[in-house]
Amino acid sequence: MTEKLPYNADHVIYRDFGHTVNALWTADPVLAEQLRNGDDDTFNRAILNPRNEIEVVGRISRCYKSEGALYSGWVISSGDGREHPVSTRKPDAMAVLRQTVADYFDGS
Repeated sequence: MTEKLPYNADHVIYRDFGHTVNALWTADPVLAEQLRNGDDDTFNRAILNPRNEIEVVGRISRCYKSEGALYSGWVISSGDGREHPVSTRKPDAMAVLRQTVADYFDGS
């Protein structure tokens, strides 16, 4: 039996898709490594496999007023269902995402 990873923010995988960054967590260390280091095909197969337990614990997405959004910038969606604008700069949004994920695991 494979030893499972602890349920904490240290084992979150951040996957950057350009205009979206997903924060994912799984208890399986082999799967976590595949999600972290795999190419897009490997990643997609792992995500779509219903036997893989993968939790989305946060996400930032780039929105544009010119496309109908109420805000131009990065919007965060957290594991508890909240969504709000965070920044116009991706590095700032990533910092907020990392803190939001840490708070999610701490129960804050």
